[in-house]
Amino acid sequence: MRIVISQAILCASVLAADNASAVSLGGGFDLELELTAVSDYRSYGISQTLGDPTLQTSATLVSPIGAYVGVWASGVDFGEGTKSSREADYYAGWYLPIGEDLLVDIGWLKYTYDKDSYLSQSGYYASLYYKGFGLDLKYSDNLYGDQTNSYVALSYEYPFNDSTRINVRYGVMDFKDEVIFSASGDSRSKYAEWETRIEKDYWGATWKASLIDTDMSATECMNISGYDDLCSASLVLSATKLF
Repeated sequence: MRIVISQAILCASVLAADNASAVSLGGGFDLELELTAVSDYRSYGISQTLGDPTLQTSATLVSPIGAYVGVWASGVDFGEGTKSSREADYYAGWYLPIGEDLLVDIGWLKYTYDKDSYLSQSGYYASLYYKGFGLDLKYSDNLYGDQTNSYVALSYEYPFNDSTRINVRYGVMDFKDEVIFSASGDSRSKYAEWETRIEKDYWGATWKASLIDTDMSATECMNISGYDDLCSASLVLSATKLF
């Protein structure tokens, strides 16, 4: 079994931040454009590009009341048995700053693939951010038509200074059904993934270095992704430019 759970890069703190690079459209509307080069597209701890680099891009239209719509795209490579080379995710949501420290972000997200439509799914997300702490919730009930899955993550971001930050995250993906099988024949419905990331704004771009890992064995990874080396610890490098 190969299970694809892709992840668009949505972050209310980024959408809400004052961004001199955003294109002002008048009337309080802004268009935020982003281009990223990444050494490996990891989604919930699992590589979506067989460990290879790819480009990612997004365009988000932000309204003066905090509502937004957009599209996020990335190259993908799921290996033998699949044809897709591109993922496009469409999203619509609303972020609401509550006071100076609390930020709420809720929305809907649809994942699509250019040549493997059976991998497509849609879902809902909600995020809370408070003084550097984050709580992310995602839910979908139509993976492969009717497979339910949910994701919960806790994160914390610590700013060293105005241009350098460190972020840690621990998340749990739950497929509800026991679809993860080990070499001993045991099965489970959940797996954990985590990331430690340092990022720095420099030369007009944001540079990131992430250590990403999961608690899945090689056999469990083979069962989920079709390969035994896409879920283990990996250093992922990226550079992001806002326009």
